[in-house]
Amino acid sequence: MTAHVTIDSSSLIDLLSQQRDLYGQLQALTERQTTFIEDGQTEQLLSVLAERQGLVDRLSEINEQLTPFRQSWDRICDSLTEGDRQKLRGLLEDLETRVADILERDRKAQMQLHAAQEAIDVQLTEVSRTGQAMHAYHGGTSGSESRFTDHQG
Repeated sequence: MTAHVTIDSSSLIDLLSQQRDLYGQLQALTERQTTFIEDGQTEQLLSVLAERQGLVDRLSEINEQLTPFRQSWDRICDSLTEGDRQKLRGLLEDLETRVADILERDRKAQMQLHAAQEAIDVQLTEVSRTGQAMHAYHGGTSGSESRFTDHQG
């Protein structure tokens, strides 16, 4: 036996509006994230990522509140006025656009981070090679041995 949840179209529209607004904030943070990646500003990037996590947590809460609406979607759509259907359609299209934009920006940011990591790997390899060359140049001595010792006692 399934429980019937009282469906309030204004509650649905309100939840989706909140979700849209949060995705808008997430878009803005994604733009800042890209800037910080490009500029190599690690601390600011970490701050933005923490802010993003807070928004994602709030989005998850709203998503849970939307569960009863998703379970009765067909019935809800049938019961909506034409005006509410248009609002709902507009919100859903806006949400879809925002999510696609965020995912694309995140994909590009991930590629930028990967490229930066590869550049650091190359730099570390060069530093290692330089160290090896310096070691070879000094004849393999470790530097801990004294070059001038009194062997006569």
